[in-house]
Amino acid sequence: MLSGIGISWTIEWTENVELFFGHPVSEIPPEPEGWFSLCHPEDREKVSNSIRSAIDDKKNYWESEYKIIDGSGNYRYVLNRAILLTENGQVVRIIGAIHDITAEKETMNKLSEQNKKLREIAWTQSHLVRAPLARILGLIEMYDEVEKNIDSKSINQLIYASAKELDEIIHLINDKTQDVS
Repeated sequence: MLSGIGISWTIEWTENVELFFGHPVSEIPPEPEGWFSLCHPEDREKVSNSIRSAIDDKKNYWESEYKIIDGSGNYRYVLNRAILLTENGQVVRIIGAIHDITAEKETMNKLSEQNKKLREIAWTQSHLVRAPLARILGLIEMYDEVEKNIDSKSINQLIYASAKELDEIIHLINDKTQDVS
């Protein structure tokens, strides 16, 4: 993956790789390919390009979020940060740390879904609830202003139908609210 960038390197893993990700240090090859074999296939090129870019751009810091496979075969989100040490303008050592951010990512995804549902509820409240409520208010106003000879039964039926529609919408909102928690 990173061949041809002008440096040859190996990775020294600590026992934390086994502690946090379930990979025995002795089973991960020290070459970059050992590290890339842990990366999710969809993330390998992104990670490779970003570290190559940091080296080419002579940056002294590198950071990337991606997924790696743990010892159980599950992918976990990680934030990998590293300092690039140079001598005479060439990278001679990279010191980095991988942080498991799976819980944070899952929380963010949950919050995003909740926000989507809350936006739907807000739209329902602001649009669907307003129509039958406006009809009810209009009918009540009309009812108060009509002469006694107008058939109040038909106005009552319209008020009842609008109130029933409003009740159904409120139940819909309540159901959506239950999904959010």
